[in-house]
Amino acid sequence: MIRSMTGFGKGGYSGRFGTATVEMRSFNHKFLDIVSKLPEKYPSEIDVEVRTLIQRRISRGKINVTINYDMRGKDGMGIYLNKGLARYYYRELTQLKKALGVRDEIGIKEIIFLPHVLTHEDVALEKKILPDVKKAAIKALSNLIKMRSEEGNFLRQDIVKRISVIEKELHRIQKRIPMIIDDFRKRLKKNMERLSGTRVAENDKRVVAELTAFVSNVDIAEELTRALCHVIGLKRALSTKTGEAGKVLDFTALELLREVNTMSAKSEDYKVSESVIKVKEEIEKIREQSQNVE
Repeated sequence: MIRSMTGFGKGGYSGRFGTATVEMRSFNHKFLDIVSKLPEKYPSEIDVEVRTLIQRRISRGKINVTINYDMRGKDGMGIYLNKGLARYYYRELTQLKKALGVRDEIGIKEIIFLPHVLTHEDVALEKKILPDVKKAAIKALSNLIKMRSEEGNFLRQDIVKRISVIEKELHRIQKRIPMIIDDFRKRLKKNMERLSGTRVAENDKRVVAELTAFVSNVDIAEELTRALCHVIGLKRALSTKTGEAGKVLDFTALELLREVNTMSAKSEDYKVSESVIKVKEEIEKIREQSQNVE
C-alpha cells in the first residue's frame, strides 16, 4: 500500500533517569534525507541509532527529527570541580588585588562562581538515556508512518479514479479505430466515383491500395497494447511494498504519455484527440500525485 511523504509523529518514554520525547516531521523529497536536532553535548550515538530506525522503515522523504530528554533529579549527574582553573583564577585575582591595593580577602565563594570552575557533568549519558530515546523514537516513527499511510490511502483512491478514466478512454480509442478506417473507405470510394463518374467496386485495386496505406498509417494497435500494459503497471505500483511506488508511478505515467502522444499523431481523428486530451489530463494529475508518494 502506498504512503504519503508528509506526516507527523510524536513519541515519549519515561525511564529511570528521565523522560525522552521524540518528534518527527516528514515532507516531500526525491530521496531519504534525515535532519536531526539534539540538545548540545548529547552523544552522536543517539543520532546514529535514531537514523538507523528511520532508514529501516522509510525510503523516501525529508525527515526532521527533534530529540529532547528531561533528566529526573540528579540521577546520573555529577559535580565537576576544575581545580586547575580555580588555582589560575586565584593567582590572577591575587595579582590584581596587589596591583589595585585592595585589602579584601579572596575566598572560595568568590572563585567557585567564576565561569567553568564548578560544573555539572553526566557520566555515561549515552548508556543512561539511549534506551529511553530509542523507545520514544519507535513510537514517534510508528505514529509518523500511520499518518503517512492514512494520507497515502486518500492519494491511492484519487489515483485509482484517474486510472479508471484513462482505461475507459483507451478502450474508447480502441473501438474508434475501425470506424475511422470504415469512414475513410467510404469517403475514398465516394470521391473516386465522383471523379470517374462510374461505380467503383469494393475490391478495386486503387481502393485497396489507398485503404491499405491508410490503415498502415493509422494502425495504433501496438501503441494501444503498450498503453494498456502501462495502465496495468500503474495499478501494480499502487500495491507495491518496496517503498518505490512514487518513482514507479511517475516513470510509468511518463511512458504512457509517450504512447498516447503517438496515437494522437497517427490517428488525426477529432474523437481520438478528445480522448487523448482527457487521458493526458489524468496522466498529468497522476504525475503530480506521484511527487507526494513514498
